[in-house]
Amino acid sequence: MSKKISRLVTTNNGKLLPELFVKDMLHINSDGYKLWQKALEPYL
Repeated sequence: MSKKISRLVTTNNGKLLPELFVKDMLHINSDGYKLWQKALEPYL
């Protein structure tokens, strides 16, 4: 499942999508968490 989630926040070549992260590019922002939530909901 972690590979599926990482694909939501990266480009096709594995680079992070900056619009989904805060300035440190380590933590996702609210839009990133919304995507994460959608991906995890079926498993909860």
